[in-house]
Parts: sequence; C-alpha cells; structure tokens
Amino acid sequence: MIVYSRIRFGLFSLLVLAALGPLHAEEAIERFASRITILDGGTVRVEETLRVRAEGDQIKRGIFRDIVRTARGDNPRLDITIEDVRLNGDRVPYDINTRRGSVRIRMGDPDARLPVGEHVFSLIYLAEWAVVFGEAEDRLLWDVTGSASVFPIHKVDVRIALENGAALTRASAAAGPAGSERPVETTRLESGAAVVAYSSGLAPGEGITIETHWPTGLIARPDLAAMQMERLHDRRMVATGLAGSAVLLIFVVAVWLGGRKRTAGIRTTPPKNLSAAACAYILNRRYTSSAFAAAVVSLAAKGALEICDRDAGLTLVRLDAPDLSAASPGEHRLFETLFASGDQVTLDRDHRKTVRRATRAHRAALKKDEARYFAVRRPAALVALAITALVTLAMVYSAVHAGFALAILAVIMMATIMAYRTLQNRYAGLTTKPVWQVLAVIFLIGAGLIALLGVPTTAIGPPFFALIGLMLFVSGLAFLVKSRTPFGARIAAEISAFRDYLKDRDSIRPDETDCTDLDCPYRFERYLAYAIALGVEDKWNDRFAAALNKAARERGQTHYHPFWYHCSHMHSRQTASIGSVLGTNIAGAHAATTGMHATTAASSSVSVGAGGGVGGF
Repeated sequence: MIVYSRIRFGLFSLLVLAALGPLHAEEAIERFASRITILDGGTVRVEETLRVRAEGDQIKRGIFRDIVRTARGDNPRLDITIEDVRLNGDRVPYDINTRRGSVRIRMGDPDARLPVGEHVFSLIYLAEWAVVFGEAEDRLLWDVTGSASVFPIHKVDVRIALENGAALTRASAAAGPAGSERPVETTRLESGAAVVAYSSGLAPGEGITIETHWPTGLIARPDLAAMQMERLHDRRMVATGLAGSAVLLIFVVAVWLGGRKRTAGIRTTPPKNLSAAACAYILNRRYTSSAFAAAVVSLAAKGALEICDRDAGLTLVRLDAPDLSAASPGEHRLFETLFASGDQVTLDRDHRKTVRRATRAHRAALKKDEARYFAVRRPAALVALAITALVTLAMVYSAVHAGFALAILAVIMMATIMAYRTLQNRYAGLTTKPVWQVLAVIFLIGAGLIALLGVPTTAIGPPFFALIGLMLFVSGLAFLVKSRTPFGARIAAEISAFRDYLKDRDSIRPDETDCTDLDCPYRFERYLAYAIALGVEDKWNDRFAAALNKAARERGQTHYHPFWYHCSHMHSRQTASIGSVLGTNIAGAHAATTGMHATTAASSSVSVGAGGGVGGF
C-alpha cells in the first residue's frame, strides 16, 4: 500500500513538472531569416523574418530590433527607412528611435500583451549608403543580426543578391561576439547570390556579419553631391561646432587686430617721449624680458650703470655719479629699485627677489599710462561668450534636429558682424581675474542645457566636449586680449614704422653713410636699446658693423664694444654682433631669474560588428 502511494505521488509530481515546464521555457529567437537585395545607388532592401518564443518574461508586448548605423568607408551613416512591420502576418504598430550609432525599431502593440508561445515578426526596411564603392570592386559589409541581442538565436539563414541578377564574386561571414573573426564555414555562393545557413546557435551577445564583393559597374553609384550633403547632415553636430568655432576664432582675431593703422613711409625717430621698453610694451601688448633688457641697455648708454658679463654671471654696476637726466620715469623706477640695497646686482637666483621687485616696479610704471593705449571694456569678451553659448545650444539641438544648426549659424554670423562693426573703434579686453569663474559658469550652462533637453551623453559623444573645450579656450582668449584704442593704434603704427627704419638697410640717413669718426659708436648706441626692444638688434648691428670696428681701432681697441659693457670672454665673433649679444644675454639672464618670457614679439577578413541586435519589451 505504501509502495502504491509513493508511485502515485511520483506520477503526480511528474505531471505537475510537465505542466509547469513550459512556464520556464527559454525565450529565444528560433530562426532569424534575412533576405538582402542590393539596389542601385548603394541602397539595400532588407527583409527580416524572426520566429521568436515568448514566455511573458522579457517579451511581453513585442520585440525591438537594433540596426547598426555605423558608416562604412567614406559613406555617411546608414539612413534607415521602414517599409513594413508585421506580427504573425498582420500589420502591427511600431516606433523608431534614432540613436547615435544605431536605430531601434520597437515592433508590437504597447497596449496588447502577447500570448505565450511562438510568434513571427517580419520587418522590411531600406538602408541607404550601405555599399562601399571601390576602384575595382564594390562590397557590402552587413551586420546581419547584431552582436547585442539579449536572446539566443538558434538558427540563422541569410541570402544576399544583386537586384539585377548579376553574380557576386566572393562572400565570407564571421560569427561570435563583437570583433570575432570566427568564420562561418557554410557560407557559399549559390546562383550568383551569397547564402549563409548557420545552425550552431548564437548565445546572447553574439551575432553574424557577412561581407560580399562584386565587380565595379554592376550597380549604379550614388550621386556624389547627395552623398556629401548626407555626410554633412549626418555629422551636423560636429559641423556646427567647427563652423561656430571658426566664427568665434575669426571674431577674437578681428578684435585683437582691430584698430591697427599703418603709417606711410619709414620713421627715423621713435615716438616722442616713449622709452625703448615702452615701445616694446605697446607693440607686444605685454611685458617681457626683452623690455627689461632694453631698459638696462638704455640706462647704460645714458651713463647710469655698467654691464659686467663675467663667468660668475651678468652683473649690473651702479656708477658713482649716475646720469639719469635723460631717463624715462620707468627707467628711473627700475634703476632705483635695482640698486636700493647696494651698488651692484647680479642677475641670478641669489638676487631674484631684488630683480623681481625691480621688474614689478618697471612694469607698473609702464602700465601707468596703459589706458591711453589699450581699451579695458567688456563687449568683445561678452560677445565671445554669447557665441560660445549659442554654438553649444546649436550643437545640442543639431544632434536631434536637422536644419536648426544652419539657422543658429546664420544668427551667429549676423550677431558677429554687428558686434564687430559696433566695436570697430572700441575694442575690448578684460583682466585675467574672472576668466576661470566665467568658464565654470559656461560649463554649468552647457550641463544644464543637456539635462533640460534630455540628450544623453552617449548621444553627443567626445566631439561635443572637444569642440566645447576649444570654444571655451578661444572665449578665454577674448578676456586676455588687449585691444588698442585709436590713440594706441596710431602710436603702434609709429613704432612699427620706426622698427622698419631700424631693420632696413636701404633706409640709412645721410649722416650714417660715412660713419668713420669717433661719433659713430654714439650713433649706434643711441638707438640700440630700441633695436633690442623691437627685436631687430641684428639688423641694426649689421648696418654699423664695419664702421664700428674702424672706429674701435681709432679708439685703440682691437674690436668694438661699448665702454659701459665689460665681458671676460669677448671675442671677435661676438663683437661683430654686439647688439644681439647684449639683448640675448641680459634677457636670458632676466628670464632665468624671474621665469618671464625672454622673447618678443581595407581588410581581407570579416569580423562581427559591434552593437545591434534584438530585445523584448
């Protein structure tokens, strides 16, 4: 009796397990059939039939199909057009969501639940720009199933043929996860078509990719202009960013160059009441070690100090009775600060505090009249920031909406032109203090736009952030730009004209044509500081080289060098370019001491494509 009860209980358990078994059956794609026809113009027509088993787990109302849109060769991304979607032979609702690298097609009625069991989904669509055209062969590299499917695929059937019936010449396929090159041995050519019959099964995350070839000329090529327009449209976000960056850069450069004027001819004297260092500061829009070197040489030539270039370093020595009567206010400040605690100072790290203090005093004196030469106003920098914000907005929108970028760019161009005309004679610049705060605000605005518009970061990608970074950098330049006032532009033009005189051999004045007397060194040293400040000391030196050496012999010297310059390792090659030696040595020593700028002004193998696949919802 006990044995009979146990048998009866065992049979009952088996019946229960048999009844419950289908509830735990695996959701899968039993068969994935694809019929691909290659049309003229590089478009392919794809008919996919998916027989799936739904168990109400992930497949509740339908499935989604992800189709990879990755560009092949020089083609733009695939342009997908849906022709028909059916479920078990009847038309069924669907929606399309275009992503950065793929198109997701959701097939099924979201308000109707699928009964458990097998169902057949069929999808017909066109994919433009799929074919890669070559010189001798054309080819199609097609990601059949995608490698991101969440379901196993038990069987795959593929057939690829040309619409006109011409024969393909080669075909190969690979199966496995993304990047796999495991060949599908059953790939073959049959009646001119490529056929794949794969029954080994694909695990979730695996797929099949097939590549076919045929001679060039069997199908018509697409219109080149249409392809270029489509390529631009597909990359409209990057194109918008590049165009906006170009507009921004042009605007900032125009602001920086604005107000420049040229004076006809060559000026044989520097602008009145401007020292050599002041000329360098105005022309270069900043203080450099060359301005310091020019001021030191100017003080030496005026009889205030001597320059000793020894092996131990370059030392400035205060004369017992310095003559500062002809020195500029900036040179006065530099001299007083350099020798505030002694009669000599060496340009080395041991004296860097003294040299830096003197540099700050000299720069402050030059900056005292800066407002006369440079405008300090906000409009240009604010326009640059506005352009950056508009381009950022255009890039975010253009990732979703076509054509919006063109409208935004038109507005940007108009705004830039209007701003440029408004600021034509009043160009602006700001100090560096608010730069980082402004850049931080721009980052916050960009992040807020992305969040408000609901654009995922993956849909924008690295190019977005790279271009925004470029625009932020250029916008930052607008804050650092020192733009000249009309007066400053006129003075800068006069300085440039004087620089042309210093470097142009053909501009020698009559009193310089015969410089053989003892007065020749004075004529050379008179403007040597200006030549160093304006970076043309070599040209100025070359003009007087022969006459200076002749005058030196009349002085009783082997080679010429100024009385106020002493060098323990002077030789003839150096004396032939004494101006360059002085400028380079002093500016180099000053730069090393203070850390300031010293200068002026096609594969034969097939691999499985990444992405794409099938899932449920």
